[in-house]
Amino acid sequence: MNRRSFFGAAASVVMAPAAAASIAPPKLSRLSCEKDDPGYRPYCELRGDRRTFRVLLDGRESKGVITADTSEGWVKRHVITERGNYAHDGKDLLTEIVHGYVEIIIDA
Repeated sequence: MNRRSFFGAAASVVMAPAAAASIAPPKLSRLSCEKDDPGYRPYCELRGDRRTFRVLLDGRESKGVITADTSEGWVKRHVITERGNYAHDGKDLLTEIVHGYVEIIIDA
């Protein structure tokens, strides 16, 4: 291998990580922070890469999300009171399942 072909190959190797960084984030159909749920592994992979995400329900951001499924169109989330606090029964936080158009947006 001569010097000219070596430097030509080195430039393509150096450019490979830049091309990989511009790849769009994957589309996820389910995320969950519950260990027994199938969406737990994708959730852990996102958190391991220190990436954040937002869940939109009918175009509005949903807070307190536990599980979101875009293919079935539902979100399991904590019940939030009118004042913005989490509702509880004295022991556990209350949850609800809400149906609608669900989107998962992955932030960089």
